[in-house]
Parts: sequence; C-alpha cells; structure tokens
Amino acid sequence: MIMATTVRPATDIRGSVLAMLEVPLSLAPHDRVLANMVIGSNGATCLHRDSAPLSPPADRKRFHQIRALASALIVGGNTYRLEHYENAPLPVFVATRDNELLSRNGKGGNPRSQFFNAAPHEVVDIALAQMKSPVLVEGGISFLTPLLKARRIDCLFLTRSPIAGDSDYFDSELLESLYEIEQSERVDDVLFEQWRPKKPRS
Repeated sequence: MIMATTVRPATDIRGSVLAMLEVPLSLAPHDRVLANMVIGSNGATCLHRDSAPLSPPADRKRFHQIRALASALIVGGNTYRLEHYENAPLPVFVATRDNELLSRNGKGGNPRSQFFNAAPHEVVDIALAQMKSPVLVEGGISFLTPLLKARRIDCLFLTRSPIAGDSDYFDSELLESLYEIEQSERVDDVLFEQWRPKKPRS
C-alpha cells in the first residue's frame, strides 16, 4: 500500500490554517487512475464556472497532497482553459475538440501539455502508456462522469465543501450505484471521502 500524508488544520483565532496533524492517505498497489473532485453544499461542482471558489483552505492542502501521488494530470479542454493548467507543475494530458488547443502541440506554452482529439478514456490510456501510474483526473463533471460510468477510476477523492456552487451538479446516485465509500474524514466543516468501485458480487 502506498502511503502519503494528509493533514488536519489547526487554526488561530482568525480561523486561518496554521499547521497540520498527520492523517494517513493511502493508495492500493493496483490504483492506476485517481480522480479528485470538490462538490459544494448543494451538489454543484463549480461557482462562477470555476471549481476553485468551492475549495476551503483544508481542501487546498489536500489537493496538493493528492497531486503529489500522481505522475500526470488529465483534464478536458474547458478545465485547461478556465483553471490555468498551462501553469501546472505536472505533465497535462488534455482531451479536447478545440482546434486552437490542438494546434498548440509542440509549440509554446507549457511544453509538458499534450492535446488530443479523443474521448476521456482514450486520453487516460495515452497518459498511462507514457507515464508511470498513478495518473490523476482533475477534469470537470462532464469529463469525469463517463469515466465513473465505465469504472475507470480506481480511487475517487471527493471533497464535500460547505460552500454552495451554481452549476455542473454532481450525480450522487450514479456514484453510489457503482462505487462504495472506503474512508471518510471531517476536518472542521469539510468532509473528505475516498470512493472505490464496488466489488462484483460472487
């Protein structure tokens, strides 16, 4: 089992995050495809077309530690544009039909960004062929949903934020029909969950 360190924030009287207490964050040896998603208190995954405003300080800490487990990031074209993935610290594999993005291959910008006119699962396969596993899906809900339906996500890190969003609502019924919760941890008013595909019934 691969172990990383997650954190529990301690706060001062202003409520700012000061320090972290260690809490184990684990991966199984067969975990090849990870995903990370934050959802608001009303089930939305975006606020003003961006997921970042839904992310409290504790989630930002968790976000970076989940990234530290991965060798590459996988997103869709809209997420790449709106959330500034051209500055990402890891190689980025992008599924897009946008001709402008596709034309960037081999040109300026982030030399570690690659763009493919392909479906999400195809880009996942390309990333796994080029990089060591695990790879991390950070695409939006429309990108993640077909991967969940196909059970291509080996471990989903889900953050339930106290902040309400305004668009791109998460399908909890779909998740619960195909995945089961393995771990849940509350840090202040943020709930962190880990989900894995349900095992086939014998």
